[in-house]
Amino acid sequence: MENNQNTTFFNSNQIFNSITNTTQLLFVATGCSMKHYVSNINANNESIEQGYTRIITPENNQQYPSPLQKFQGEKVFIFIDPDMEDIPHLVSMMGLVPTNGMQQHGMQYHGNNMRLFVIKDYIEYNNPDSNNHQLHLQFIFNLVNQCISTGTKMILQDYTGYNTDILYSKVLSQFIGIPKEVMLSQIFFDITQGEGDCMPNFSFDMCNLDMMGNFIQEKYLYLTNHMVQHSPHYIKILKRRLNLLINEISWKYVKLNESSNYQFRFSKTMNYLFHIYNNNNENFDEDSTDLTYILPRLKNLIANIIQNIVLA
Repeated sequence: MENNQNTTFFNSNQIFNSITNTTQLLFVATGCSMKHYVSNINANNESIEQGYTRIITPENNQQYPSPLQKFQGEKVFIFIDPDMEDIPHLVSMMGLVPTNGMQQHGMQYHGNNMRLFVIKDYIEYNNPDSNNHQLHLQFIFNLVNQCISTGTKMILQDYTGYNTDILYSKVLSQFIGIPKEVMLSQIFFDITQGEGDCMPNFSFDMCNLDMMGNFIQEKYLYLTNHMVQHSPHYIKILKRRLNLLINEISWKYVKLNESSNYQFRFSKTMNYLFHIYNNNNENFDEDSTDLTYILPRLKNLIANIIQNIVLA
């Protein structure tokens, strides 16, 4: 859907300038409206029994997931949702007050070492057919760049069901000069490390940090990495790699060898896997139909994944 009323907000220097070298964490949440949630204090038992509302808990709080409690310093929040409640729940939870300026593009709040920007609009970085796609993708790139420049940790949580694997690949491609390890240590693309979830159940240990306070994103590491093998996410990650290897990559490789007429379709998960198992940060050309290009890359990817699974 198209909505251009907040175009200026996606270009606002007020947002980017709020992220400084004193900011510990930027939390960006899309589709994070909690209009049908209530706090325990304000809960109406009758409406809850009838299923109209849900009580906010540490496990379902989309505006302040429990892993964020690990960050005690200055925080900036950006909420993006056209259906956002008139006053976000975070405002009352944290005792925030309105900030002057930019009300024509969204809402701002501050207090308790926090700043909150609310964009009541769609963000369509995941929709190439949208007129706003490039603008919104650049908005994410600009946030990443500001965080890398200031040493700020960034968490992007998408509650629309979109799998952020492809966004991870796009960010790595955009910042080709920044090592993958540096990017992963600062920019967390989904703290559930899943495949896109509208209503995840959060737990405190979902967002793991190393001794330096850097993110550990097991989803994007080799299975043989000791941090992956000792991770609570290990079995989930292993199952997903096996599923992609058997049901997607190997299957397509076999079909391409069986018939040159097979209509190969690029999978959005392929770049995610290529970025794990290819040290050259090469993207898979999703527009290529050249079998001399496609087949050897799929073969190498299959071999690398199998070797990694065996060694793990």
